[in-house]
Amino acid sequence: MCYFIHAALLGEVGDSDLNEINSKHKLHISKGTKHELKEALLGEAWNFRVTDDFCDCKSEIGDGDPSSAQVCELASMIYEISSLPEAKRLSFCRAWAGKRLKRELTEKLSEVELHKLLADLETDTLYTLMLNS
Repeated sequence: MCYFIHAALLGEVGDSDLNEINSKHKLHISKGTKHELKEALLGEAWNFRVTDDFCDCKSEIGDGDPSSAQVCELASMIYEISSLPEAKRLSFCRAWAGKRLKRELTEKLSEVELHKLLADLETDTLYTLMLNS
């Protein structure tokens, strides 16, 4: 069993805007709800996966280094997405495939140290960032 990094963006963001951001990066963020993300995780589906790796157990995201390449890339994507006025919330997690999340945390993007948050992701925790508040 492996850890997977998932993310879902809530908001009326245009596909072309999100595709433009995704195409600049090796990581991917998909539109969806927190509920859809949880269901995908339980069903071991790939539709909200952030990476294309077979397994994220060795991902730099959640590995404690806020200056790692993957953490910096994901932070850059989140800041780009947050500049879109239609982007409301981004939910993401590092969790075991097929398992329920144990807790949820919600923060305002403007009030967190994003690189540190991404580097220190706790497993089985769903984080939601309020992007435009």
